[in-house]
Amino acid sequence: MRWNRFIPYIWTWPFDIIVWLVWVILWAAWGENLRWEQGCLVFNWKVDSWPARTWYRRWGGTTMGHAIFYNWYVKEQNDVERFEPIQVHEHVHVEQFEVWMLSSFIIGLIVQLVVGLGHGEWVTGSVLGGIIWFLGYAWMGIGGWTTALVRGEDAYRSSAHEEAAYAIGDASRDH
Repeated sequence: MRWNRFIPYIWTWPFDIIVWLVWVILWAAWGENLRWEQGCLVFNWKVDSWPARTWYRRWGGTTMGHAIFYNWYVKEQNDVERFEPIQVHEHVHVEQFEVWMLSSFIIGLIVQLVVGLGHGEWVTGSVLGGIIWFLGYAWMGIGGWTTALVRGEDAYRSSAHEEAAYAIGDASRDH
């Protein structure tokens, strides 16, 4: 892996640290095969785990920042044709996360500077800027889901970030 692949961690670290802690807790409770995959902390749900048997049984994977979990069938069936599009899809979300976190970092920095320089409120500016930065990934989801709903479409599947990830994941099957 190239060294510059890790540059986005500069503006994603606060979100990643929290998500990695949550991922380790989830893995300890219901997961297996904790590993690093292309710069992301990854695990699989155990076959007999509560998530794999209940609420998560129809999903292939989920991404939060630089962390991914996959459903158990990916590992059990060892089906590369089925797994590769899911893996590509989830890594598209990682790239989207990096973009949104950079945008929110820049906006948060501008807010911090405007409030700090313009009003002398450095603490307030830092708190506001930090909140904007930390919520960068949420802005993507909220914007995409709301826009899809306004268009009269399914909030999740028809959001721009999901449509892009599905298109790229499905295209990986053709290569």
